[in-house]
Amino acid sequence: MRVSLVDEVPGQLKQPRGTVTVAMPTVTVRELIRARLELELERFREQAAERGTATWLVIPGAGARPRGSRARSRQPDIEAMVGVALAGFERNRFFVLVNDRQVTALDEVVPLADATEVTFLHLTPLRGG
Repeated sequence: MRVSLVDEVPGQLKQPRGTVTVAMPTVTVRELIRARLELELERFREQAAERGTATWLVIPGAGARPRGSRARSRQPDIEAMVGVALAGFERNRFFVLVNDRQVTALDEVVPLADATEVTFLHLTPLRGG
C-alpha cells in the first residue's frame, strides 16, 4: 500500500511530504510517525549531499538545522527523534489524521487502502496563553 504523508498547520495549505510503501494492510500510529521521521531524515541527508556537507545534525524538538563543522560529523539519532515525536503526540502537540479521521492512540491499528492520506496536523501555541 502506498501512503501519502502530508503536513498541515491550521490556516495554511497542506504540504505534501512524500509517500511510503507499507507491506501490510494495517499499521499503527506509532509506525506512521516513525515512517514520517525516516522520510524527513532521508530528505535532510539528500539536501546535505547536494550542498556538499556530510550530514545534518537533527536536534529533536527544535527541528533540523545545519550546524558548524564540528557538528556535521555527528549522525542524527532517529531513536531520539522518534521518542520526542511520540511524546509530542501524547501531549497533543500534533494530531494524526488518516483519510480525515483522527487517530488518538499510538498503538491504534489503522486499516490502509489504496490512496490513503496521513496528515500530521501541527498545532501552534497561542501567544500570551
